[in-house]
Amino acid sequence: MSERLRLLIRLTLDDRAARTRSTLLGPYWAVLLPLVESGLFTLVFVVVVGVRAVPGPYLLFVYIGTLAWRTFARGVGAAATSLPRAARLLQQMPVGANVVVTAAVAGAMLDGLLGVPLLVAVIAVWRGLPSLGAIALWLPVALALQISVTLGLGYVVATANVFYRDVGLALGPVLNILMFAAPVVYSTSLVPVSLRSLFLANPMAAAIDSYRAGLLGAVAVPWASLAAAAAVAAVSLVVGVGALRYLDPRLREVV
Repeated sequence: MSERLRLLIRLTLDDRAARTRSTLLGPYWAVLLPLVESGLFTLVFVVVVGVRAVPGPYLLFVYIGTLAWRTFARGVGAAATSLPRAARLLQQMPVGANVVVTAAVAGAMLDGLLGVPLLVAVIAVWRGLPSLGAIALWLPVALALQISVTLGLGYVVATANVFYRDVGLALGPVLNILMFAAPVVYSTSLVPVSLRSLFLANPMAAAIDSYRAGLLGAVAVPWASLAAAAAVAAVSLVVGVGALRYLDPRLREVV
């Protein structure tokens, strides 16, 4: 194992431990909060509004979307604060800023994985085991989209937050608002057909629908839309990596 990879793993585990230190539930907050949110969304949209046009039970439908989005938001949020928190490390060791940000994103996203066994168990009890073929096809697609866009946006936000701390302050509310631009609490079928291709070019929208296709047997994302979402995720990753590497020397001075 290379020294760079060992450092990345160590920083990831340290970052994850630092965020859960002195908490009663530790990493399980990453599972509990989306579950509570899903229960509230179910109460509002099913009991009050009367939403029905979703594949499978609404609680499972919305929990998949909420867990995916909150994991994404937690990763981007961790990236935003990662460089200021690692200021001493960056000044004392020849470690790249990209390694620090990647470790923060990875540590935050690892907690979201805790919700996957619970989700699969509930689906198995409620509806029977999901199709292994569908899982094998769609989960890697969803994970690739989510990881790429989380890292790409995380790199951009981390860089911007070093120079303008307003970015970190505004990030939480902005991500909460943007959640409703993805099919977290509603089905993509409710989006007008004329706008659906543009809507699914959002990598998180395509990722959430891909998770549902694998776990709930929902309608699969069209391949053309997947290609557009993959292109957007790839561009965000390239831009983020480029910005972080180009500004790395300046970041060490400002941070």
